[in-house]
Amino acid sequence: MAGRDNTYSRFVYWSKILLPMLALGLLATLFLFSEDRTGPGELPFSEVELEELARGERMGAPRYAGLTEDGAALEVRAQSIAPDADDPGKVSASDVAGRYAVQGGVRFEFTAATGTLRTSTESLALDGGVRIDTSTGYRITADSMAARLDQTRMEATGNVAADGPPGRLTAGRMLVAGPGPGQGGYVLVFKDGVKLVYEPKD
Repeated sequence: MAGRDNTYSRFVYWSKILLPMLALGLLATLFLFSEDRTGPGELPFSEVELEELARGERMGAPRYAGLTEDGAALEVRAQSIAPDADDPGKVSASDVAGRYAVQGGVRFEFTAATGTLRTSTESLALDGGVRIDTSTGYRITADSMAARLDQTRMEATGNVAADGPPGRLTAGRMLVAGPGPGQGGYVLVFKDGVKLVYEPKD
């Protein structure tokens, strides 16, 4: 009887040591071999966050990060987002901020009071006063703009004002776009009634 008790005691003793070590080893393996499988166009929300959105709950401080088809690193943040009760593919966001980091080190950083994300078209409508700051020295403002999540593209179809290296200008439309197939760089285009006040450098 005493032998059985000793064997059982030794089993309990070693179990208290080996089982925690085994658990730590499994956790370490998960971290070592885990990888980010988020590809272009995929919204990397957790299952819990998606369930909250499906129940119509507001989610705080969400963040989206990925690569566009033309190779730009895109990041979008918001103070909060909430789904549309009538359209499950539509999400409203408040205090939106983000940036495109295109090849060559050029950046387009943008902010807006509100935004509407449509997952089916991977588009983001920015409203409530939009501002873009570029690493090339332009500061652009407009009432609203349309942005894409799958490619480097922001477009304003209303009045636009900008301060930049040439001076101050206004226009009826503006387009920021990444390179097309076989092209390099990016384009920043103002059109429709462009007016430029040239400000020479001292």
